[in-house]
Amino acid sequence: MRANRNKSWSRFIAIQVLFQVEFNEKMKIEVVDGKDEKKIKSIIKNMHDINKNLSEFKDIKYIAEYEWLINLLQKVISNKKDIDQKLSKKFVKEWSLKRMDSILLNILRSGFIEFSSNEKVPAKVIINEYTNIASSFFSNSEVNFVNGILDVLAKEFRPTEFKKQ
Repeated sequence: MRANRNKSWSRFIAIQVLFQVEFNEKMKIEVVDGKDEKKIKSIIKNMHDINKNLSEFKDIKYIAEYEWLINLLQKVISNKKDIDQKLSKKFVKEWSLKRMDSILLNILRSGFIEFSSNEKVPAKVIINEYTNIASSFFSNSEVNFVNGILDVLAKEFRPTEFKKQ
């Protein structure tokens, strides 16, 4: 159970780090390259320190899935344009990348990377983890949107997991 909570914590921190990186870019404060591990680690530490007293995670003293987290962040940051292009094809008319909240978009980007590069984690776990994160920030419509897009990605990247049903 502890490993699962650490992975959940890592995903939660990842979304906040990606938001911070994007915010910094939009405000022209700094651009973080996906290869800039030192800067990514600094932002991770800040997000961990800000959130470490949340009731769901208060007993987690450190990020046990640190290397996994760095890898996820580097892949999202380095492949953002490609991911966005592929994700935008999954959206219905009412949703567009330009109008989408940064947190929401980074949840989808992270889910995309997990589906495309981490076959060890079952699709249902990825969907559950990221819809839980979405529910921390958004209301039902956005959570349902995340669930729907991740479900489409799961069926695309992991069709064998859905043939069993």
